[in-house]
Amino acid sequence: MTRQPTLSIHPLFLPLLIIELSILSSVSRQNWADDLLNVFEQKTGQHGWADRPIGNPLEIDFTGATRTLNFIARSLVLESMRLKWTLLMLENIERYTQSLATYDSYRSNLEESGKKVEELVAYHTVTVRSNLLRAECQEKKTQSQIAVVITPSLSLPFTSLTLLRWEAG
Repeated sequence: MTRQPTLSIHPLFLPLLIIELSILSSVSRQNWADDLLNVFEQKTGQHGWADRPIGNPLEIDFTGATRTLNFIARSLVLESMRLKWTLLMLENIERYTQSLATYDSYRSNLEESGKKVEELVAYHTVTVRSNLLRAECQEKKTQSQIAVVITPSLSLPFTSLTLLRWEAG
């Protein structure tokens, strides 16, 4: 975006630049969440990859795992909120670009950059929507991992307590 000299004179260039940085930050945070979720899938054995190790969910540190998974879940919810906010901002920029096009001074000075702004808005909109879908998928993966971690830990104390009562009784 910074290589386009005509874009730098457009009044909506700076908001678009900030949105681009926000999108790049979201992608980075989603990659972080993906990496952690892949580690958890290996530790719990809840994946379908033949070339990755299959762990045992009963050997996981319950407290550490639930803290990390809850942090991932919260981070993904915040990321979805940021992406939805970004989508709203892109809609506003699109409207502002269309309203600017009605002014004669805009037509003579900014028509070319206006077209590039419209193209960037369309590109960023598609990018944000695809990242929203990715965040939704990651949220589901996180909830699945939380269920895997919590289910064995809930059943183990009950089983141990049942065995103790049976032996005592």
